[in-house]
Amino acid sequence: MLCLLDSDGAERYLREVHDIDYSDIHEDPVLDAVLARLRRDWSVWVFTASTAEHAERCLQRLGLRSLRLSGIVDTRDCRLETKHSPCSFEVALAAAGAAGGRPERCLLCDDSVKNVRAAKRAGWQTVLVGFHSRETGEKVVCEEADFHIGSLHCLPDVLPELFV
Repeated sequence: MLCLLDSDGAERYLREVHDIDYSDIHEDPVLDAVLARLRRDWSVWVFTASTAEHAERCLQRLGLRSLRLSGIVDTRDCRLETKHSPCSFEVALAAAGAAGGRPERCLLCDDSVKNVRAAKRAGWQTVLVGFHSRETGEKVVCEEADFHIGSLHCLPDVLPELFV
């Protein structure tokens, strides 16, 4: 990978790009209730193209008190590679303790078609979340997605085996 920033410059960029107003993120008690029903033998990880600090701030704003988070795999963990790069999925797989093992036991829920396609290529189960692109508002379709739902609120409808 070609990097034009030294590590200090990259860190400065990551701090600045994530210095945003979080006021449009609100508590989601419905999502919290869904997460409270997840089976205890499944670990939950956040796999993000941003920083762990940004993900933590978003999670805090969502008020997900029931989330039993095992960890966060962020852009630093992935050596600043894009989330949909194969090596990023290898890093996430290793972090989740499934390295060299069973990617089919990993499930990616994401609103990015690129990320869902990459997860499917890596052998993961996939859920495309949202029916319209964040960037364009156009309808999204992804044949590689095992499931396509409007929001994470609907996850128990398509994967009831993950819930009690």
